[in-house]
Amino acid sequence: MQQQAIPSLLLTIDETAQALRMSRSSVYSEIFARRLRSLKIGGKRRVSVQALYSYISMLEEESGAWDGDEEITKAVSANAPMAVGRLALPSLTANVNLSTDKRGKRLPNG
Repeated sequence: MQQQAIPSLLLTIDETAQALRMSRSSVYSEIFARRLRSLKIGGKRRVSVQALYSYISMLEEESGAWDGDEEITKAVSANAPMAVGRLALPSLTANVNLSTDKRGKRLPNG
Protein backbone atom coordinates (compact mmCIF):
# COMPACT_ATOMS: atom_id res chain seq x y z
CA MET A 1 0.00 0.00 0.00
CA GLN A 2 1.38 3.40 -0.93
CA GLN A 3 1.53 6.00 1.80
CA GLN A 4 1.51 9.74 1.34
CA ALA A 5 3.43 12.27 3.37
CA ILE A 6 1.47 14.41 5.78
CA PRO A 7 1.15 18.00 4.54
CA SER A 8 2.43 20.60 6.95
CA LEU A 9 -0.64 22.34 8.30
CA LEU A 10 1.29 24.35 10.89
CA LEU A 11 4.23 26.47 9.77
CA THR A 12 7.17 27.68 11.82
CA ILE A 13 7.90 31.39 11.95
CA ASP A 14 10.77 30.85 9.49
CA GLU A 15 8.49 28.98 7.05
CA THR A 16 5.83 31.68 7.42
CA ALA A 17 8.41 34.40 6.75
CA GLN A 18 9.65 32.51 3.70
CA ALA A 19 6.12 32.02 2.34
CA LEU A 20 5.26 35.69 2.84
CA ARG A 21 8.66 36.95 1.65
CA MET A 22 9.13 38.98 4.83
CA SER A 23 11.53 38.92 7.77
CA ARG A 24 10.97 36.97 10.97
CA SER A 25 10.60 40.23 12.89
CA SER A 26 7.91 41.40 10.47
CA VAL A 27 6.03 38.13 10.97
CA TYR A 28 6.22 38.57 14.75
CA SER A 29 5.07 42.20 14.38
CA GLU A 30 2.01 41.08 12.41
CA ILE A 31 1.28 38.35 14.97
CA PHE A 32 1.51 40.69 17.94
CA ALA A 33 -0.54 43.32 16.10
CA ARG A 34 -3.19 40.55 15.82
CA ARG A 35 -3.24 40.73 12.04
CA LEU A 36 -1.76 37.24 11.58
CA ARG A 37 -3.21 34.50 13.78
CA SER A 38 -0.85 32.06 15.47
CA LEU A 39 -0.80 29.54 18.26
CA LYS A 40 1.73 28.23 20.73
CA ILE A 41 2.48 24.55 21.09
CA GLY A 42 4.88 23.70 23.89
CA GLY A 43 6.37 27.19 23.86
CA LYS A 44 6.85 27.24 20.08
CA ARG A 45 4.79 29.58 17.95
CA ARG A 46 3.15 28.20 14.82
CA VAL A 47 1.00 29.69 12.05
CA SER A 48 -1.65 27.51 10.45
CA VAL A 49 -1.95 27.34 6.68
CA GLN A 50 -5.52 28.56 7.09
CA ALA A 51 -4.30 31.62 9.04
CA LEU A 52 -1.74 32.29 6.31
CA TYR A 53 -4.41 32.23 3.61
CA SER A 54 -6.66 34.46 5.75
CA TYR A 55 -3.82 36.94 6.27
CA ILE A 56 -3.12 37.06 2.53
CA SER A 57 -6.83 37.60 1.82
CA MET A 58 -6.90 40.44 4.34
CA LEU A 59 -3.89 42.06 2.65
CA GLU A 60 -5.56 41.66 -0.74
CA GLU A 61 -8.71 43.37 0.49
CA GLU A 62 -6.70 46.20 2.04
CA SER A 63 -4.71 46.80 -1.14
CA GLY A 64 -7.35 45.98 -3.74
CA ALA A 65 -4.95 43.43 -5.28
CA TRP A 66 -5.71 40.54 -7.65
CA ASP A 67 -7.84 42.62 -9.99
CA GLY A 68 -6.41 41.15 -13.18
CA ASP A 69 -4.89 37.87 -12.03
CA GLU A 70 -7.69 35.37 -12.55
CA GLU A 71 -5.54 32.21 -12.49
CA ILE A 72 -4.14 32.90 -9.01
CA THR A 73 -7.50 34.10 -7.75
CA LYS A 74 -9.10 30.83 -8.89
CA ALA A 75 -6.37 28.75 -7.19
CA VAL A 76 -6.79 30.61 -3.90
CA SER A 77 -10.59 30.51 -4.14
CA ALA A 78 -10.54 26.78 -4.92
CA ASN A 79 -8.24 26.25 -1.95
CA ALA A 80 -5.72 24.52 -4.22
CA PRO A 81 -2.18 23.70 -3.09
CA MET A 82 0.28 26.45 -3.92
CA ALA A 83 4.05 26.51 -4.23
CA VAL A 84 5.77 29.59 -2.83
CA GLY A 85 9.43 29.43 -3.82
CA ARG A 86 10.67 26.12 -2.43
CA LEU A 87 7.87 25.97 0.15
CA ALA A 88 4.79 24.08 -1.01
CA LEU A 89 1.65 25.07 0.86
CA PRO A 90 -1.03 22.37 1.01
CA SER A 91 -4.65 23.00 0.31
CA LEU A 92 -6.76 23.25 3.43
CA THR A 93 -8.71 20.17 2.36
CA ALA A 94 -5.66 17.97 1.65
CA ASN A 95 -5.92 14.31 2.59
CA VAL A 96 -3.84 13.57 5.66
CA ASN A 97 -2.01 10.27 6.13
CA LEU A 98 -0.57 9.71 9.59
CA SER A 99 2.03 7.11 8.53
CA THR A 100 5.43 7.41 10.19
CA ASP A 101 8.52 5.24 10.41
CA LYS A 102 9.67 3.67 13.68
CA ARG A 103 11.52 6.88 14.64
CA GLY A 104 8.35 8.94 14.26
CA LYS A 105 9.42 10.66 11.04
CA ARG A 106 6.89 11.15 8.27
CA LEU A 107 7.13 8.70 5.39
CA PRO A 108 7.75 10.16 1.90
CA ASN A 109 5.25 9.88 -0.91
CA GLY A 110 5.29 6.36 -2.25
